[in-house]
Amino acid sequence: MMCIGCLCICRDSTAQEALAWVKQLEDARVPTDRPQTPVSLQDATPTPSQRRHLLVSGRFNSSAKMQYMKRVKELLDSKGVPTFMVDAGGAGGTFGDQTALGLYRAKALLAFCTEDYGAKTGAQYETYVELKYAYQKQLRIIPIRLCETYPPQPEDEAGRAQNDLVLQTDLVRIEDVGMQDPDRVAQEICDAFAFEVSARADLEEQAATELLVSFHLDDEPAPATFCATAWTYWS
Repeated sequence: MMCIGCLCICRDSTAQEALAWVKQLEDARVPTDRPQTPVSLQDATPTPSQRRHLLVSGRFNSSAKMQYMKRVKELLDSKGVPTFMVDAGGAGGTFGDQTALGLYRAKALLAFCTEDYGAKTGAQYETYVELKYAYQKQLRIIPIRLCETYPPQPEDEAGRAQNDLVLQTDLVRIEDVGMQDPDRVAQEICDAFAFEVSARADLEEQAATELLVSFHLDDEPAPATFCATAWTYWS
């Protein structure tokens, strides 16, 4: 049996510094030869620190929908909220690559729920696939309800079934039926994002603090040190 990943931190070190070390050790567990862009969505397994934006997920089959989502994205960007939205005007291959990378880096999914959201059309990259990925990877899903019926009821049964499972009626969502108020929607998303970041920071600081264990090196008076063991490998 061999234990590695042990790090010593002086008394005046902060919990944030300890957390930074733990994150480095966590990222070190990922194979170095893993490709930057996943071969498929099922193979996408980024480290927590690699997930950094909110993915705009919606149907691009009408100019009204596209303009609404673009407006919300622009407002979020202006507020300092990191977002990602694929360029719908790109070529097919480029569109797919953008979607894969967007999902790979996503920490949360913004589901713009129009009446046909989540439809399984057979395309390799679509809202059905995006929602499935977010659910399987346990990403935060923030639904923006834009249609009367919720969860959305696309024409295909597979899409309706997944929406019913993932977009549960008790899931906290943002309301804007008819796509009338993108400014308010952006602000509510911003508020939710800020709360999430603050709550996560508090939890991480608490967890890092709990890892600090005081001990004396010997019986003589000496400066106390702390040891945080990130994990143990068994061999």
